[in-house]
Amino acid sequence: MKQALPEPNEPSPFEQLLALTAVATFFLATNRQSYVRLPDGSATPVYSEQFRGWLLNQAAAHNLPIPSPHRLAHVLRHRDNSLQAAERTKHPVHKRIASQPDGTLFIDLQTAENETIEITRRHWTHASHHPAIFRRPELNLPLPAPTFSGTKLADKLSKLLAIAEPAADALVNWLSLAMVPNTTAPILVITGDARIEAARLLRNIIDPVIHPLFPLPVNAGQLGQLAQWNNVLAFDAGSQISEGRKAALRRLHRGIPVRVREVSSRQAPLYETMHRPILIAADAPVEVHKNQLNIEINQCLEAPLDQLLAALLNEIVGVLKAIEAPCQ
Repeated sequence: MKQALPEPNEPSPFEQLLALTAVATFFLATNRQSYVRLPDGSATPVYSEQFRGWLLNQAAAHNLPIPSPHRLAHVLRHRDNSLQAAERTKHPVHKRIASQPDGTLFIDLQTAENETIEITRRHWTHASHHPAIFRRPELNLPLPAPTFSGTKLADKLSKLLAIAEPAADALVNWLSLAMVPNTTAPILVITGDARIEAARLLRNIIDPVIHPLFPLPVNAGQLGQLAQWNNVLAFDAGSQISEGRKAALRRLHRGIPVRVREVSSRQAPLYETMHRPILIAADAPVEVHKNQLNIEINQCLEAPLDQLLAALLNEIVGVLKAIEAPCQ
């Protein structure tokens, strides 16, 4: 019995799979890494597991056979090669916070509606349309829509954490700097009976994730990998921090080159310089860096994150006013 031949105009399995990607937008990031912007507005590297998963879901939704790993890789290489050969314009990709040349900030709420908060030197407001491109790691959680209650953030934190006014003011300054690119927040070290609860609260105000606290990595390489997926790094350091780990934290605080892994194996290695705000919950006082903020916290009450975020946004407006030169 002869095997039936495909119709002359019938698309091949490769062409069918490639056609599914037409609803997405492909572009080069500023480091020349190939990216795809999905219909929900989020961006991810062409070689990421997120894009592979999306493409597999699209194939299932269109009743196509499950593509083999080889065919899937063929489609990714085709899109990557097309971009690398033809595209000249490069676009920055941000995580959670995007800074524009005029100093305006956009904070990604990571909602299905692609909402952001726009912050200028005058005010902050909800923005459903914005020019920023955001990557949303799968372990990230949405930020709540901010609701202003009329109370200053320092007053809120002073009551919630049972800390004095100077300590509350210092925490407000740390949170504000952690949200403004091209500024340097001191390394925050929290001790006391409620250090873990307080660290989770502060992390969730500005960058909520499924696992807000990590154990300390062994070296700078592991620290850099965490920095690729998190806009803020918060650690449960336990009782001791080795000198090697302190050195790695200091390197990240000032910026370290991290190798980007989601690229073609045939492409030259790509590196991205990363520096992140750092928060450490420690059993006892520890000196990590000369630019360090130490606060003891023995109480942490629950609080609505939408009100805390709104109060923080007002503080960020003040920080932007105080910055003479626009953020780059």
